[in-house]
Amino acid sequence: MNRKLSENYAKKKFEYHYSNIKPLIMCEEYIDDKTGKQPTDYKVFCFHGKAHSILVCSNRDTSVEQSWYDINWNKLDYSINEYKSSLEYKKPINLEKMVKIAEDLSKEFEFVRVDLYNANGKIYFGELTFSPAAGFIKFVRQDVLDEYGNLIQCK
Repeated sequence: MNRKLSENYAKKKFEYHYSNIKPLIMCEEYIDDKTGKQPTDYKVFCFHGKAHSILVCSNRDTSVEQSWYDINWNKLDYSINEYKSSLEYKKPINLEKMVKIAEDLSKEFEFVRVDLYNANGKIYFGELTFSPAAGFIKFVRQDVLDEYGNLIQCK
């Protein structure tokens, strides 16, 4: 833990917004979704307070499976070939509530990814991510990344 606390993420990953944040270790309550695995992660990509797409990640304790969906739960072909998954995730019963939470949390930002968990019908907040993969997203097609960049219209 001490080693992690001493790492300078601002310089290491060029994420300079971390330079003024005091490092700390947080322990969270374990989210048990009754599968015996890490819970499925719903990463909602939001632009100007509006949810755009959702990256669903599961099997994180082995080899990560990921699939993309729009906010109406239509599957999107965003991943590059080596990261494409054949997994089809069921639409969460409370998807609309998840989208609303993501939009409420993102309304102050040009872009943010809102990470949520949905275990046994209960929604849990994970984190706000301002620079996914430190800005080096290698698992998404370039045209999708270009589209995302065009959605950010700084004032």
